[in-house]
Amino acid sequence: MKMKINHLNKIGILILGISLFFFTACETENEVVEENLTTEKQDYSVDKIRFSEFENNTKLVQTLSELNASFKTKKNGLANRSNSSEQTTYELNTDEAIYIESNDGTHHSYTFSIEAEEGNYDLENIVLSSQENGTYKAYLTTYNLTEQERTDLNNGVDVDLTDKSSIQEIDYNQVNLYSRSGCSFELVTIEVTYQCTIDGCWDPAWTTTEYIHVWAEVCSGGGGGGSGDGSGSGSGTGGGGGGGTSGGSGNDNNIPTIPMNPDGTSAAPSFLINALGGESQLTSRQISWINNHDNDALVNLLLNAFPTSNSNAITAALSALMNNADIPWELIEDWFLNTPDYTEPNLNIDPNNITYDTPLIQQELPSFEDFVDNFPKRGTAGNYSEMPTTNVYHMVGGSLLNSHLNNPSAYSNACSIRGSRGLLYSGISIPVLNYPGVGQRTQKGGDNNNYILDAVSFDKYMRDKFGDATHELTGTDANDPVKVANLLSGKNGIYVIINNSHIQAGYSGHVDAIINGDCISNAYTTPTGGVKSIRIWTLN
Repeated sequence: MKMKINHLNKIGILILGISLFFFTACETENEVVEENLTTEKQDYSVDKIRFSEFENNTKLVQTLSELNASFKTKKNGLANRSNSSEQTTYELNTDEAIYIESNDGTHHSYTFSIEAEEGNYDLENIVLSSQENGTYKAYLTTYNLTEQERTDLNNGVDVDLTDKSSIQEIDYNQVNLYSRSGCSFELVTIEVTYQCTIDGCWDPAWTTTEYIHVWAEVCSGGGGGGSGDGSGSGSGTGGGGGGGTSGGSGNDNNIPTIPMNPDGTSAAPSFLINALGGESQLTSRQISWINNHDNDALVNLLLNAFPTSNSNAITAALSALMNNADIPWELIEDWFLNTPDYTEPNLNIDPNNITYDTPLIQQELPSFEDFVDNFPKRGTAGNYSEMPTTNVYHMVGGSLLNSHLNNPSAYSNACSIRGSRGLLYSGISIPVLNYPGVGQRTQKGGDNNNYILDAVSFDKYMRDKFGDATHELTGTDANDPVKVANLLSGKNGIYVIINNSHIQAGYSGHVDAIINGDCISNAYTTPTGGVKSIRIWTLN
């Protein structure tokens, strides 16, 4: 289970189900505080269900019936949001719902779409949130947009949604929208990875990711009411009887939801096509795959990769998934979507000009266990992550640490240092690597060992020390997403990728440990300017 909490202020988060239905904005709304919450871990399961799957839930069906009847007959509150004297009616679509349940079974919600009047550009859903007494509270979720903003969204243009999102409780007996004095809602978005059960997933044996919007009602004046037991429940400030902010006690204050279209489907396909430059930039096969609602879950994930990933990276991920939809999303991110947060000095290293201060003696590769054990990283087996650059330099020490501290921009990349450490402490010696006009491409650590400074030099050393890589792609093949995915899948060993242009990419390449196809940092296969080569030396 992975969980990330983010601001909901850009299209990148809302995008997974952006086109919902249309209302005008209401006059009185609860204040929405869009900020990160201090939360406890709260896991959710998500499913798209049909009416037949919840028709025996008497309380839910009763609430839906009352809402539907009220929408059709009432002329106040929600049914009069346009502020006109003309009767307005709405149709609640109960054929399908998004069902979200906390894994401890204490709380669940149903999200429904609404057919609404034409001519307005707001995006809204009805969310029914379970209560401890077995009843449901009804909420209206809204994203207030102008016509131009709605047009921009349709064209894949990023729209800042700060201060445009809100949630309101509905008194469905009167169909009135109201807010409690001193209360506001805080919104977090939780990225939940779970076993596939929702429409659009490829196989129950694999996992997928959804983005759950959790609204937490926070009321002031409660005496610092603590964090509760659910994600996003808020935290108390102040003490005794005075002035604190309280999220309440328990999950009744949390409203998890995922947006839906009026017809129960996702609008993400059209937005993804637009974000990738429109149909003219895609093949007919790509367009067909994106528009196939069986792929909605994957399309949502690709769309949510904007704006941190560029269109070339997302197109590469799309190509790989079209060839093999069984690839876990975590690997798609690792292989194609993530980008490094470092740059390197503008050095154009020609590997043919690298020499060694002592002749290389070829050795057998280290064992997989030894290399991974000694490779700088965080976490435990099965859940490794990258050790930050500064930590790596402090681990290595010596002149390398001094250089990093004195010139951090020139020593912001530690990937080849990590790879060197993994080799050195697995019994592999590294001589001084010399380069004309630049000097050494190695530098001493506090252990008096030589550490290689860049990926090009590391790649040269690996080929000279251990011979040809076990697996290799070069040129056009190294830029083919399907071939790249096939190369990386299931591999264990030492991973080295070299970029076509260090100037365009901002760095020469990347060195990593690859474990069952997953690089501890990332594979970084979509640099600006393309890839020159990818090599994997398999370790046993």
